[in-house]
Amino acid sequence: MHNEEMNEIGERFVEEILDTVETPIALLDGDGKIVRFNHGCESLTGFAESEAIGRRVWDFLIVDEEIELEKQVFDQTHSQALPTHFTNYWKTKDGERRLLRWSNKTLRRSDGDVLGILATAIDITDLTAVEHDLSSSQAFLRSIIDLSPIAVITINKRGRILSFSNAAEETFGYSEQNVLGKNINVLMPEPDHSRHDRYIKHHLETGECKVIGRARRVKAQRKNGEEFAAMLHVSEFKDGPHIFAGFVEDISEKEETEKTLEETQFQLQHAGRSGATGESETSIAPQPNQPLTPAARRVGS
Repeated sequence: MHNEEMNEIGERFVEEILDTVETPIALLDGDGKIVRFNHGCESLTGFAESEAIGRRVWDFLIVDEEIELEKQVFDQTHSQALPTHFTNYWKTKDGERRLLRWSNKTLRRSDGDVLGILATAIDITDLTAVEHDLSSSQAFLRSIIDLSPIAVITINKRGRILSFSNAAEETFGYSEQNVLGKNINVLMPEPDHSRHDRYIKHHLETGECKVIGRARRVKAQRKNGEEFAAMLHVSEFKDGPHIFAGFVEDISEKEETEKTLEETQFQLQHAGRSGATGESETSIAPQPNQPLTPAARRVGS
């Protein structure tokens, strides 16, 4: 096969790749004018290649506030051998803004002169929007959690703390930064402190749910070592990262109030019984002004 045929095959191969891939690829000359504008660029912008050839990208594709930055990146790519990477907006024919992540490479002749610049892009508009929505949703969810009067704590399947709500900080005396990444057993007195890792391992291996989805009374421990009664409810989430969320309510004051109330009721009941017994004894006792003499007389007569 002759060199001319080899060159023709190579050129056809490149052309087929450019027209097949959906990735936007543009070839610019040394002055920034478009020499090649593939199908991916046409689909992205709405401009046909015939409308783009011979025009500089910053004359019609770059948003106004980024034109000067685009020129600087072009000059940087033009003057160095290493690829450049940056992100900017392109305007479509109908005025839409698309966010693109670019990789640019200078093509040089054998003598070192610049032949052109190959620019390849990834359209990240939708991905960025999804990330923004996700971030907003997470921020919104976090704000709801932090408004909860009950402590909310999330951990991974290794028992490491992932989040610690405002109420959790108030309940346990730790700041979130103090406990992130630590084992959840730092919030537990013995024997649960030493056993909790086994609890999680057993659940993951067997799927047996002794705690998940049900509320139960537990003993918890504050930063200062004080133990207190708490009501714990644990939920498990497997969609995405495997996490557990614990909802912890400090019920120590409630139990103390209930205990005081029970003691008061007991004392009142005891006082009532004592009063009733006293009244009964009083009713059968002789009155000072009414001695038993008449009865004695009747007996003697």
